Amino acid sequence: DADADADAPAAGGTAHGDVVEQLPAAYVRWLQENGVDPAVYRLAHSLDRYIRVDGRQEVSLSQLQEDFGESVRAVPWLPGFYALPAAAKLSTSSLYKRGLVFGMDVSSGAAVAALDPQNGEHCLDLCCAPGGKLCMLAERVLRGGGSATGVDVSPERLASCRRQMLMKYRVQNARLFLGDARTFNIAPPEDWRSNRGRLAQQQQQQ
Repeated sequence: DADADADAPAAGGTAHGDVVEQLPAAYVRWLQENGVDPAVYRLAHSLDRYIRVDGRQEVSLSQLQEDFGESVRAVPWLPGFYALPAAAKLSTSSLYKRGLVFGMDVSSGAAVAALDPQNGEHCLDLCCAPGGKLCMLAERVLRGGGSATGVDVSPERLASCRRQMLMKYRVQNARLFLGDARTFNIAPPEDWRSNRGRLAQQQQQQ
């Protein structure tokens, strides 16, 4: 899910060689033990990549095509998501730089759509980094004082989530916690609108 890897190599190989050869040995063994052929990673050059338009913003298809080319097309079963060619670059997009679109895979968007969060609800996202789903959850529950809480065990990934997602996209109704998802037990705020200062402080300190 993520802007953090917005322009990761999408071809079957990289500038430094075959992508399969660069996978960690332990991961390759895990794939093989679970019946997954590591060679599937070479198919990346033929797969689309995806973006999500910030639902709080007005972005037209013509604007997307101006940034990413005429081949941009809407994902019919997932509103707000668009498919791009694998070689498309987010980092050079003015819409991306301005925080109007997210780099986010459809599998992550489908998870949020299946949850179907409603305005005013409070959502908990465990192992929340890099933060694409967290931002989408926060957006879906914004009206009515809803909030999204993200928990991750990695200080580095949590810091990246805060900096590259919550701050870049000006997400106000989300908070982050460094911790173990198995033991996290902090209740959500009753209404994020009355706790803006506290939420902002939590975003800065965690």
